[in-house]
Amino acid sequence: MTSFLIPGTLILLTGLLVGYSIGKRHGLQTGFKQGLLFAPLELRRFNCEKGYCVLCTSAQLASPTTPDAESDSLVHPGESQLPESPA
Repeated sequence: MTSFLIPGTLILLTGLLVGYSIGKRHGLQTGFKQGLLFAPLELRRFNCEKGYCVLCTSAQLASPTTPDAESDSLVHPGESQLPESPA
């Protein structure tokens, strides 16, 4: 009976270890993707709370006049502050 339990236990433990490592890798990849999607939203929220860009902290944001203007007043790196003129 002992000769059957040792290989069975090793197979069971190996299976658990492989399942754990695959699950951990999948969880890390999923968490990283969710973090990449969440980070811009969190930065925008911080910008709205502080009233200035938390990345560069150099320019004050314009005070919003309408609820929609609050999100429009945030300027992100690479974006222009000037409104686009129709062609």
